[in-house]
Amino acid sequence: MWEQRSNYTEAFPHLLLMAFLQRVLNGGGRMDREAAAGRGRMDLLLEYRGVKFIIEIKLIHSWDSPEDIRKEGLLQISGYRDKVAPDARMYLIIFDRREVAKGCPWDEKITWQNEQTPSGIVTVLGC
Repeated sequence: MWEQRSNYTEAFPHLLLMAFLQRVLNGGGRMDREAAAGRGRMDLLLEYRGVKFIIEIKLIHSWDSPEDIRKEGLLQISGYRDKVAPDARMYLIIFDRREVAKGCPWDEKITWQNEQTPSGIVTVLGC
């Protein structure tokens, strides 16, 4: 409901994920959002009990190609890791905002797979 009333619907997936992660991090971690990473800004940099996590969030809109969004996200997150935290775990979270995806059952909508990149393994989550 909040998303439909907002003028900036791009923020909703980011805020939802951050709210979820904040509950986890309260037990001994921290979250930096839009952290500087060379010439770019990674969406989230988390540190929990000494382990760093880079999270890049991408949205697929009706005019986007899911494959292009995935490739763009993998390239971005690999660059961030190389510049900021070479030992960090990487997560690419892709929210499908297309109308066709809104009617899909959750067991089809949620995906989880590992992708090998030159910078290491990226866990790609689709929702």
